[in-house]
Amino acid sequence: MHPVWNIPELLAYILSFLDDKSHLLQCALVCRAFSVEAARLIWKTVEDFCHLFGCFPNNTISMQTPGDGSSSMKTSGDDSTFPTRTFLFLHTPDPAEWNHMRFRAGMIKELTFSEFDDYDAILEMILRQKIDLTFPELVSLHFYIAVPNRFQTFLPLFATSRLQELDISFDGSNDGLINAAMEILLVQAHPLRSLEIGATSFPDLSQNYAIRLLETTPSINYLCLTLPTSDGEDMAEVAGRLPNLQDFHLELSDGDGVRTTYSPGFGSLVSLDTWTEWTTACAIAQAITSPNIASLRVRVHDGITGPPGSLFESIATMANLNNVAFGFWDSEGLQWVDVAPLLSCRLISDFDVNIAGAGMELDDEVLLAIS
Repeated sequence: MHPVWNIPELLAYILSFLDDKSHLLQCALVCRAFSVEAARLIWKTVEDFCHLFGCFPNNTISMQTPGDGSSSMKTSGDDSTFPTRTFLFLHTPDPAEWNHMRFRAGMIKELTFSEFDDYDAILEMILRQKIDLTFPELVSLHFYIAVPNRFQTFLPLFATSRLQELDISFDGSNDGLINAAMEILLVQAHPLRSLEIGATSFPDLSQNYAIRLLETTPSINYLCLTLPTSDGEDMAEVAGRLPNLQDFHLELSDGDGVRTTYSPGFGSLVSLDTWTEWTTACAIAQAITSPNIASLRVRVHDGITGPPGSLFESIATMANLNNVAFGFWDSEGLQWVDVAPLLSCRLISDFDVNIAGAGMELDDEVLLAIS
C-alpha cells in the first residue's frame, strides 16, 4: 500500500467525499487504515439512536405497536399514524458489548432520537449497571419524544458533550418529564449556537428553566420556538436580548395573545419567521432594532385587531430588507393601501402577499407604485 494512505488526515479528507454510507462500508473492508477512518465517518451522523443496538446483535428486541404513535405535533392535514417501538434487553450485556457501544458513541457528532421509540428499559439498564456511556464528540442533538408514556430522559448522558446545536420537541403532556429535561439542559450549560424548542404542552416551571437557559446562553444565533402562545410570548421577550441572535423562528399555537408590546431588542437579527397572532406580529416588528435584517416572513393566523397599516409601517423602517413574505388567514379590513409603505423599500427584490379570504383590490396608485 502506498505510504500516503497511512496519513490519517489525508485519508479522512478523501473519504469525506463519499456521501453514501454503503460506499464507506466497502472502504472499511479494504484495510485497517481505511477501516478506522471510514468508521469515524460512518458514525459521525446517526439518524436513529437504535442503530447503536448493533453492538448487541443477539441481545435486544423491539416490540412494535402499530398506529399508537400518532403525533399531535404533525403538520396540518396529516392524519397519518406511526408505530411505536419499545426496545428491551434480553439479558444484561457483558463488558465487551458495553465497550463496543462506548467506542461507537465516542465517534458520534450528530445524533437523532425518534419520537416514536421508547428506550426507558434500555436507559434503566444503563443507570442500574452504572455504565459510563458518554458522547464526548457530540455537537448536534435532535431529540423528539412523545412524552405521555415515558418515564426517563436520555439527556443525562450528554453532560460531557459540548452541544452547539439542540433540537428538542415534546409531544403530549407530562409535566414531570418535561420539567426534568429542561432543568437538566439548564444545569449542563452547553455552548449552544442553535436552539429549537417545541412542545404541545409546556409547564410553567419548564418555561422558567427555558428563560434562564436563554439568559445564560448568549452564544445562540439561531432560535426556533414552537410553543403554546402563553409560553412563547414571554420567551420571545427574552430572546430579544440575545446579543448574537441572527435568525429567529417563532411559531405560537392558537390562543389569546396578551402581549401587545416588546422591549426594543433583536439588535443583531438578520432573518425573522413568525406564525403568530396579529398583536404579537405587530409587537415584535415594532421592537426590532437591528439595522441588518434582510429577510422577513410573517404569517398571521387570526383576525386583524388594530390599524392594519401599523405592521407594515414598522416593517417599512427596516432599510435593508430584500425578502418579504406575508400570509394572512383572515383578510377582513386589509387593503393594498395598508401595504403601500413597503413599496417604497427599494432594496426589496422578493415580495409576496398570500391572503386567504376576500383578498385585496388594486387601485391605480398601487399599480403605479408596483410598476
